[in-house]
Amino acid sequence: LDHPDLLRALNGRMIYFEANDGRICLVFDYLGRALVGSTDIHAADPETVRCEDDEIDYFLASLRELLPGLSFGREQIVYAYSGIRPLPASDGTAPGLISRDHSAPVMEIEGNRNWPIVSLVGGKWTTFRGFAEEVADMLLSRLGQPRRVSTQSLAIGGGRDFPADAAARARWISGVTAETGASPARAEALLDRYGTTARLILAHEAERQAKPLAGPFEYTLAEIDWLARNERVVHLTDIVMRRTALAITGRLSRSNLEQIADAAAAALTWDAGRREKELEATSKELTERHRFCFE
Repeated sequence: LDHPDLLRALNGRMIYFEANDGRICLVFDYLGRALVGSTDIHAADPETVRCEDDEIDYFLASLRELLPGLSFGREQIVYAYSGIRPLPASDGTAPGLISRDHSAPVMEIEGNRNWPIVSLVGGKWTTFRGFAEEVADMLLSRLGQPRRVSTQSLAIGGGRDFPADAAARARWISGVTAETGASPARAEALLDRYGTTARLILAHEAERQAKPLAGPFEYTLAEIDWLARNERVVHLTDIVMRRTALAITGRLSRSNLEQIADAAAAALTWDAGRREKELEATSKELTERHRFCFE
C-alpha cells in the first residue's frame, strides 16, 4: 500500500495481529510501502495464483478494524502478490489451522519395496537450512554414519565476511571505495542491498558508466547488467520482480521497463524480437497478476 499515514503510525514497527476469524495477519514498512499479509487460500496451480478480490477485501477490512483512525482503500494498492507454501494434506481444515511446521515422515519398508521413503513436507526459505540438517541427521543415523560437516555457522552469498559491527562496516566501506572509486553512500546502499556481493557490483560499475535508472531509484544500468550476467536471469520478470525490488514498490514506469529490457538484452544477447516478447510478457504479468499500474 502507498499509505504515508500508516507508515508514520507504524514508526518502523510491525503489527502482528489476530483477525476476527482467528487468522494471523501483519503489516509493516517495506521499502517505503506498507506490506500487508499474508494470503491464506488454497491454490491448485501455483502458476496462476494471485491475490484475489476477496483476499484484498479481507485485508482492508482487517486494517480498518485494527486502525479505525486511518482510511484504507483499493486505490492505495501499488502491488499485490500471493505466495505459495507447501502444507501437509488436510481434509476440510481451514487453511489457517493447518500446521506450518515442516516434517519428514518416513514410509518404512513394505511389501515388494525394500527401501524406506522419506518425504519432505512444508518448509520455507527461512528454515531451509535447519530442515535440511534435521533430515540429514535422521538419514545419517539410519546409515550409521557420523556427521562430518556442519553448515550451522556457514555464511552464504552476501553474508560471507559481512561486517559484524559499526567499526567493521566503516572499514569495509572505506576499503571498497578505495578499490572502486565509488562514493561511501553508494557503497553503503549496495552493502545493505546485496551484502558483501556489493564489492563485485561496485567494481562492475567502475568499469562501466554507472548511469542511473531514471526515476526515484538507487539502481544503475551497470548494476542491472551485472545482475543479468551473474544472477541466473532468464526473463525480464526475473530482474524487476525477483532480483530487485523495482516492481513491488509500485514506482516502476514503462520507460524504466524499456531501459531495463535494453540492459538485459545487451547482457543476455537477446535480439529485438526476444526483447519485445519479454517486455510484453512482463507488462502483462505485472498488470494482470500483480495489479500493477505503471506510472
